[in-house]
Amino acid sequence: MFTIVFNSMVITPVLADIAGDLSVSVSVGGLLVTVNALVAGVMAVVAAPLISRIGRRHSIVLGMVILSASNLASVASPDFLTLLATRAIAGLGAALLAPAVFVMVGDYFSYEQRGRAIGLVMTGASLGPVLGLPAGAVLADAFSWRAIFLVIGALCALFAVLLYRNLPKQEPTATEEDPAAGMVANWSAALRSRPVSAALLADFMGFASWYVVLTFMGAFFREEYGLSTSVLGLLTVATGLGIITGSNGGGRLGDRLGKRPIILVSGLAGALFGTLLTTAAPWPALAMVFLFAFAVPTGARMASSRAVLTELSPPLRTTIMGINTAGLQFGVLLGSLAGALAIDWVGYAYLGPTAAAFCLLGTLAFWLEVPEVTRTSAHIPTETAATP
Repeated sequence: MFTIVFNSMVITPVLADIAGDLSVSVSVGGLLVTVNALVAGVMAVVAAPLISRIGRRHSIVLGMVILSASNLASVASPDFLTLLATRAIAGLGAALLAPAVFVMVGDYFSYEQRGRAIGLVMTGASLGPVLGLPAGAVLADAFSWRAIFLVIGALCALFAVLLYRNLPKQEPTATEEDPAAGMVANWSAALRSRPVSAALLADFMGFASWYVVLTFMGAFFREEYGLSTSVLGLLTVATGLGIITGSNGGGRLGDRLGKRPIILVSGLAGALFGTLLTTAAPWPALAMVFLFAFAVPTGARMASSRAVLTELSPPLRTTIMGINTAGLQFGVLLGSLAGALAIDWVGYAYLGPTAAAFCLLGTLAFWLEVPEVTRTSAHIPTETAATP
């Protein structure tokens, strides 16, 4: 998960360098981020039958191999279109990796321990920007932007070997969906369940809420407080530590107290601190506190909601987590678009309320339609796809 996030965000500190070297504008260079997220989002849903067919372990290893190869190819890209193609292929690797990771967590950890396990997985993802962005900037300054892709490619190759040797070889069969049932049939079966659909919608809204703030936090602190762009490093650390704190603390609390109350309380807290971040912080230090306070419940909600999604319908776990991964990528696109519109129409002060609106909509959907899943309760009924 560290490599997925590192791979997706590594463009940020070197975008201007890449654009200048390959003779394109910075705005066109931004397509490198967009195409990676778009391919990862679309292919995460399409990849679900493949994950079911070849297994979680092989899917994770294959995804890591694709990430390694695509990043190594990026090193030698002679022009922008070639680099764009390699970033699209990297999105395919992420599409295989992310759903398979969370499905495997659902397979091998009981529901009562799953919040803690997912919190640990999300720690790896959160370390991507915390460690990855500063490391990428240092590599670019010392060598060139191509060195970043070389390092990621080498790390992914190493991780592919370690994962192949250490992940469980025995695939679960008791709750496995039939890959021959048909991709569309499995989608339909999952989405016909109102609790599953509501939980997916809530998570999608939560992703959008987070990326309204994350996308523009550097610009907000620069415009509102006159800080230099170098503050982005501190902001990244604050958000990363907040997500790590929230996902681990919220995951453990969810295992003890129930995932549903953690998700609902975290949604309300996220809306509150998101609003305060851009409307009630006259000093940058206070805004930084609100940013951290916004990240903590966001991490808690993400860990608990993914634990719930892996349990609502185990026979369709792979399809559900594929849709969830797609929701993350499209949440990035929706959040960044909504944030840009808020800035253009009414100013930076409305970034927080915009994020809060998404957060509250997701919390409302979860509260209305998704019950608590307990050790003794039956799984939420979902029609399984009919086999041919």
